[in-house]
Amino acid sequence: MKRMIGSLAIASILLTACATSQGGSQPTTNSIVNSLTKSVKGTWVIKNVTYNKPKGEYKVTDALGEGGTPECFINSTWDLNNTGGKGTYNLTGGDNCNAGVKNIVWSVLPENGKNIFRYKVLNPNDKAKDVLSGHFFEMVNITADQMTLKSNLLLGDSDQFEILYHFKKVQTKK
Repeated sequence: MKRMIGSLAIASILLTACATSQGGSQPTTNSIVNSLTKSVKGTWVIKNVTYNKPKGEYKVTDALGEGGTPECFINSTWDLNNTGGKGTYNLTGGDNCNAGVKNIVWSVLPENGKNIFRYKVLNPNDKAKDVLSGHFFEMVNITADQMTLKSNLLLGDSDQFEILYHFKKVQTKK
């Protein structure tokens, strides 16, 4: 009888240990990145740009290296497909805003517990590996048809400044 109780206790411990190690598994970093990448794929339009500080406290004159304000990106179209993370964005131009299509390479990556959308502009004959500069955005929100990316800037030595780019998906890519 004692052997039977001892065997049952050991079996119970083993079953509990196995159940604990198999249940409640957390998604891996790769599965999160793959899921976010699938969500990002598609054609997006920036519908609005907002800030965390009132106007007048700042003046952004060269948003993302395009020589204009962040508002120059409103109504720009971003085609983010799955062909090696390549895509384009198209600026519509207007008041003090440049117009034109830029080729980019983009990716989603985890960094310090946040999901980051990164892209690099590729000029003709550029290879992505040779382009060292790029733009990084925290992915604040993403749903099936909306995405908000946050650009963090520093004003002076310590004053944090945020620009939020609000996207609307207009076409899904597979």
